[in-house]
Amino acid sequence: MSGVLAIVLVLGGMIFFHELGHFLAARFLGIGVKIFSIGFGKALFSWAGKKTVYRLGVFPLGGYVDLVGMRKDEEVEAPFTPSESYSAHGPSARLLTVIAGPFFNIVLAWFIYWGLIWGGNSLILPEVGAIMPGSPAETAGFQEGDRILSVNGRGVFSWDDLRYQVQNSQGRSLEVRLRRYEGNESTLQVVPMAMQAGEEGRERTFYLLGLSASGSFVEASFFRAALEGFKEAWSKTLFIMDLIRRLFTSELPLAENLGGPVLVVQTVHQQATHSGLEGVLKLTALLSINLGLLNLLPIPALDGGHVLFNLAEVIFRRPVPDRIQAVCVHFGFIFLIGLMILATAFDIFRLAG
Repeated sequence: MSGVLAIVLVLGGMIFFHELGHFLAARFLGIGVKIFSIGFGKALFSWAGKKTVYRLGVFPLGGYVDLVGMRKDEEVEAPFTPSESYSAHGPSARLLTVIAGPFFNIVLAWFIYWGLIWGGNSLILPEVGAIMPGSPAETAGFQEGDRILSVNGRGVFSWDDLRYQVQNSQGRSLEVRLRRYEGNESTLQVVPMAMQAGEEGRERTFYLLGLSASGSFVEASFFRAALEGFKEAWSKTLFIMDLIRRLFTSELPLAENLGGPVLVVQTVHQQATHSGLEGVLKLTALLSINLGLLNLLPIPALDGGHVLFNLAEVIFRRPVPDRIQAVCVHFGFIFLIGLMILATAFDIFRLAG
């Protein structure tokens, strides 16, 4: 039951924050909102506010905010006025409304890291404890007490950061900037070693330096935790952006790294049953950032497609014709459905070994 509850709360939380971003931006900019819905299909719960209807749909894998006048030919009905139409606003206001959803997904991740760090024992410092004999770390010259500052020029703020960047290297040489125990800074070159782990037929390749953390944690005040949480969220955002880039440029094998709803549900359930609340919250933060960034891809059926149309209007000083937008959105939906089917197929193949 804890696993099922975690799945509902994680997916619902991410979707709620995403749609809340669109909703708050629209209301702030004077754009009317007809429906705020978490989930699709028949309403399990519905409440009519002053102007907006709030719904909880039977299918939780998604949500939407229905804005007034999304189409130019749409008739604006009471209690809304023509001035509250989405189409009546300039491209800058529409752009902010669209971007607010993905932005709030990253804000959610920041809040999660903020709360965990303020809790006092969730952010392990990137400080070297033991070094495995004969490992790449020992060969490169790492020492106990070294504080990792950056990898290939990208800042490292936690031990998780270091793990993600080493794994993301896919075995390529890394330039590691560190501060020695006595205070001097040094730069080392190290090539991670590859190891296979997992059940037979489902092995995955992991990349390691041969280091273990010293176990030191960040002890932070409320405001220091906010700063460290922001750093952690930003670092994970850069990591996922790079991961998405490498998937689309075929640097990473699609079949091993593309996952769909089945993988998400399975991973959340595993975290809930084996890692507890902290593991679920960390996974939620990662998934939320991932959801926000994927929504910004320039695919017409996603938020990124609306960003593209509005940017084109800003640059060329004229809106993209409605017919072209409709055709692009149509093909965008076809592409997304195909991608979802492919991702789900990969999930099933992985489950079947």
